[in-house]
Amino acid sequence: MSIMGQRADHESVSRFREDRQLLSCSDAEIARRMGIERSNFSNYFSGRFPISWAFLRKFYKEFREEVDEIRRKISGSSEANGLLERLEAVEERLRKMEKEREEDREKLSRLEQELSRLKEQEGNGLPPPGKGCR
Repeated sequence: MSIMGQRADHESVSRFREDRQLLSCSDAEIARRMGIERSNFSNYFSGRFPISWAFLRKFYKEFREEVDEIRRKISGSSEANGLLERLEAVEERLRKMEKEREEDREKLSRLEQELSRLKEQEGNGLPPPGKGCR
């Protein structure tokens, strides 16, 4: 089964429900523009039918510009919101990378200490661990 026939994820369905509420047109008008029966649209919106990626594609193909325009009026700009979301994602990745970098620094420090200890043992005439008499 292609992804278009699969059930959409919860976040995408929630966003669709929010976006539908922004539109002032009726369910019948939305269904007509999407090319589906009004009763089917109502069944999708109410949750009686699972919302698929194909359904969302039809909806957003027809209403993306209207929804974006309404969102721009409400929140200033959907582009700004998208940019903010991307910025937050980048910041999260940077925090994760910094944490990994700090862990790498600690690991390197431990390895350097171990190397120094081993060199000191060699300098004292002691065999390295595992190289003693048999």
